Amino acid sequence: MTNAPSQNSCQRIHGFDLIRLISFFAIATFHVSLIHYYTRDIDIASESIIIRAVEQFARALAFSGFTIIFLTSILTAYSGSSLTKRINLFAFLLVGWVIFSYLISGLRSEFFVWDIYPLIFVGILIMSIAEKFSYKLFLGFSAIGFALLWIPFWEFREVVNLSTDWKVVLGFADCEKDISEWPVLPWIGLIWFGYTVGYLLRITPKEKRGQFFQLRPKEAAVWLVFLTLGASQWGTFFNVGLGEFFACDAYRQPPVKFWGHFIYVIFAIRISIEPRVQAFLASQKLFRSISGLAISRKFWLAYLLNYLFAHVISWCLRTSGVESTDWNVPVIAFIAVFFLPMTEVLTRAVIFIALKLKKIITPQ
Repeated sequence: MTNAPSQNSCQRIHGFDLIRLISFFAIATFHVSLIHYYTRDIDIASESIIIRAVEQFARALAFSGFTIIFLTSILTAYSGSSLTKRINLFAFLLVGWVIFSYLISGLRSEFFVWDIYPLIFVGILIMSIAEKFSYKLFLGFSAIGFALLWIPFWEFREVVNLSTDWKVVLGFADCEKDISEWPVLPWIGLIWFGYTVGYLLRITPKEKRGQFFQLRPKEAAVWLVFLTLGASQWGTFFNVGLGEFFACDAYRQPPVKFWGHFIYVIFAIRISIEPRVQAFLASQKLFRSISGLAISRKFWLAYLLNYLFAHVISWCLRTSGVESTDWNVPVIAFIAVFFLPMTEVLTRAVIFIALKLKKIITPQ
């Protein structure tokens, strides 16, 4: 394939970090909902305006998982990661998969649970290999990835003759019997599509990006049409059931409903690379600070720690008995607001400890 610029030529896109941080706030809320409450709705939200506001915000961005996977794929390709860093990413995804599987299944014989970690691993691995060895194959996966997102594979579950395990992984499982979180079809297409976008961003010469990425009136008019059409599909993600209902409600939206929401994500990404928007964000300390967060720099570490932290918080709430006291609502309200900041502190602490251990272990 065409030689890509070095990683050093990749400018930090502050809008991407902002989009991902906002999406992560919604995901963190759903982590607590899934791990602690595991009900269709968070009933305690009716008892606190703060908890209610956080829940409503998270529901408004219930498609944030798709946003995060798409951005991850874009940034992985955009960074032009070295082979060593790409191997480190794959190793971390495998570790995350093992930890997640243990939290879900314990030490049962069906240990490995299909989820976001193996999906990203497989999706990025395929695109990395294709990018390295065959431009035509790379373009083929790119086109297939976009096409997959328009096909409701779950509707063909009756005609697909596979074992239950394979149906769950591939996306043909029956929601009334099996939960299929992040099935391969169609969601590997989101990775392939995002990776292509990131690759195209990377190969665009740095000196031409200002002119090439500038938003002009004709393009803005096209976006206005798509955004207006997308608005007509609003509401389905907001009303998804939480807990055990989330997997089927969120991952099996009709393609038109999905795109009606996701077009706004793509537009936000498009605006983020607009030179004037990027220059404004870069000039503001707030947005530079967001890009400097440990959550932004080591996102998948923060994501894993957030999930583990949600389990710790759930255990503390159950064992302390606080839920049967008058302190229950203010405690949950505090967690709702400060869960993400606490994740940032925890991520920084883990990075600090890891660097200290590296200095001790590594010979001088």
